[in-house]
Amino acid sequence: MSLTSRSDPDEKERYHRAYRDLNAMVRQGRSFSGNERNCCFLNTGQGRFATISAVSGIDFPDDGRAVALTDWDHDGDQDLWVANRTAPRLRFLRNDTSTGNHFLAFQLAGDGVTVNRDAIGARVEVVRSEQLGVSSEQLTVNSGQLADDRGEENPKSVKSLRAGEGFLAQSSKWLHFGLGSEENVSQVRVHWPGGGVETFDFRNLDVDRRYRLVQGSGVAEPVGEEPRTVALRPSEQPVLPKTDAARIPMTALLPGPKIDALARDGTRVVTGAGKPVLVNLWASWCAPCVAELKAFTARENEIRESGLAVLVLSVDGVGGGPGTPEQAEMTLRKIGFPFPSEQANEDALARFQGYHDSVIHIHRKLPAPSSFLYDAQGRIAVMYKGPLSVDDLLADVKHADLARAERRKRAALLPGRMIKGKRASMPVDLTEALYHANTGFRYDGAENLVAAERQFREALSIMPNFAFAHYHLGIALQAQGKEEEARASFERTLRLKPDHALAHVNLGASFYRLRKVDKAREQFEQALRYDPDFIQAHFNLGNVLLHQNDIEGAIRHFRAAVEIDPDFARGHARLGHLYAWQGNRKQALHHLEEAERLDPDLPELNEELRKARAME
Repeated sequence: MSLTSRSDPDEKERYHRAYRDLNAMVRQGRSFSGNERNCCFLNTGQGRFATISAVSGIDFPDDGRAVALTDWDHDGDQDLWVANRTAPRLRFLRNDTSTGNHFLAFQLAGDGVTVNRDAIGARVEVVRSEQLGVSSEQLTVNSGQLADDRGEENPKSVKSLRAGEGFLAQSSKWLHFGLGSEENVSQVRVHWPGGGVETFDFRNLDVDRRYRLVQGSGVAEPVGEEPRTVALRPSEQPVLPKTDAARIPMTALLPGPKIDALARDGTRVVTGAGKPVLVNLWASWCAPCVAELKAFTARENEIRESGLAVLVLSVDGVGGGPGTPEQAEMTLRKIGFPFPSEQANEDALARFQGYHDSVIHIHRKLPAPSSFLYDAQGRIAVMYKGPLSVDDLLADVKHADLARAERRKRAALLPGRMIKGKRASMPVDLTEALYHANTGFRYDGAENLVAAERQFREALSIMPNFAFAHYHLGIALQAQGKEEEARASFERTLRLKPDHALAHVNLGASFYRLRKVDKAREQFEQALRYDPDFIQAHFNLGNVLLHQNDIEGAIRHFRAAVEIDPDFARGHARLGHLYAWQGNRKQALHHLEEAERLDPDLPELNEELRKARAME
């Protein structure tokens, strides 16, 4: 059963609660990795496995994820590619074990009609000579199991061809069979995914070779792949020193907390006023903070020549913390600090922490010092946690002016080349578009509609087919009275996601305001087709039907709304009004009094109640 099934709300709630708890733990800095070394197990062939992790050389302390097997150097044994969550992101492990054992490798090809050309889903059985024991005519295949007339269990090597191995991995589509010391194979059977079983005779063929098995041919074709030399240069993963400092260049340029400060020297510093600004949070009791202020002072001329304004905000004494504003002022005077300064407050710190938490998944308290480099438009270009380098700062002043691709390259934590192409950039595009859309959503909630509109449009400039952004852009436009533009956004949303019930309701409301009642009705009915329990769709459709003089239809939908939510006051009020109009005093009073209990401030409710109570 689906976890989102309406028929099992408890299971759905358990799923969402578990997801929220997991997400909260990750945000607190918990790790998916248990600091466990990689493991390797040997099949002893007796129904047991032995751990050979250490002797295999695979027991790295990496946070391993994907593992792909392939005979990379064509020497007859399996090598490994391993991808990790942590560095190194990719390891190649070449199998240099010397055993003298034999192998066979098969490449399968379906006919492209009954079986896909890659033969994904096929199962291959390798039957060795001493296993056969009888003529091929005596062997039968029953329910995928090999049996012989002796009634004995007949061991065989079996492998399936799969499109995917484990977590986010795809091993080679060559099926590799280790034969041990056995040099003779009599038969290979392929159970094709289309349902047929085909036997390939191997009595005159050699082991330690690669063969192509083509559906319907019955003949194994040798593939001439000679062993190849793989030139590898092993590299050591340097262990970087632990540091509390982090320089975080932004790929998505999001508005930072608005700063409009009149500094103690009379200088007014405003973010987004056409000039880049560095806002630095510091404290007199923080030695790295004081060292950073001295570095700013020593390189004042270079900072000013870069066009950068600097504002330092002291956190001394904020929220009952250590230090006092007087101590901060004394420290600045002693240094001879040349840039504007001001005292921070709890609200300012909360806004900077909120920005940090919106772009950094792990929600840790901002350290002292922390700095935020704004671009000329008031967007955060770079965030610094811990002491920053003035050289880095000067190099970062123009970060926001770079093209998106170049910003992404500068933001990468490791050197290298960016993979180009639409498919490769799509996850990054989606992440960046989500940052803008979520920022717009928060602005929307705060009724900062112009800023919300700007963020949704920025998201759509990155991903033009982002239905979420189109829908919420429509909401922001509708709230500003831009009805025609809003309607176009809802229509675009529905072209991308026809089952978006909310978009249908908002588009219907737009048509209703234009007095296009038939079109409004069509949209509300569509919304209910996709979400039969959508209260607002029932209520709006009831109003449309009332407008069209379909009283019974209107009552039916208002009743549906209050049955879904018995506390829906407006639904009760409408029902009371209609029952009163029909002369049904009992039902009218019931629903009007229920509406009064739930929301006594509903317009015209007192008048409706007075009329209902006066009915005979």
